[in-house]
Amino acid sequence: MDFDETFWAAVAAIAAVVAVGLSVWATLQAKAAARASERTAAEVARIEQQRWHRELTPELDFRLVPKGSDHWLLTVELTGPAGLDRLDRVTLTVRDEAGVDHTPRTPDITPEEVEAVIWGPVRFQPRVDHVREPGREAVLESVDRGEPAVRAVDATVPPRWIDNLQDWQRRNDRLPLRLRAVCEHADHDQPWIIVTEIPVERLA
Repeated sequence: MDFDETFWAAVAAIAAVVAVGLSVWATLQAKAAARASERTAAEVARIEQQRWHRELTPELDFRLVPKGSDHWLLTVELTGPAGLDRLDRVTLTVRDEAGVDHTPRTPDITPEEVEAVIWGPVRFQPRVDHVREPGREAVLESVDRGEPAVRAVDATVPPRWIDNLQDWQRRNDRLPLRLRAVCEHADHDQPWIIVTEIPVERLA
């Protein structure tokens, strides 16, 4: 069988189309592989970042020292781990007594009054070191390793619907200071959150 020029031209055209198709397919495969590689690299980087962040969880030493009948000094010291020498900020929050429903049963009590009550034995002393009423939160700036930060602490104030101060003191006698520390560092997008309970000792 003889093949004329038209036949060979058609064959050449088909071959060209196939070649273009293969080239397009190879390009798409290469792009898909590149995207998959990028996703894998990003996932590996994310896991490594999380591991690094977890390994650098701050080690904080808390000490509550009584200085009077209703006054204490809270010392917070960054002691580790190796590789973490500084925190840009530590926000300390007094947590309420655990496992108790503190919702008042008196109808004339406002939500603002309820929010202002700290259900526990001690609070940060308001108007000292920029602490605002009711004394639930204190902020430590630029906490360097081995250099303790100190905040004044005093006894909590009972809400107006508890009219017996001795009852308030008795309910708080055995309760610890419950703290939540949010630790921030400029090199880490996510803060570290540490919760602790500190016994409240009183002067004899």
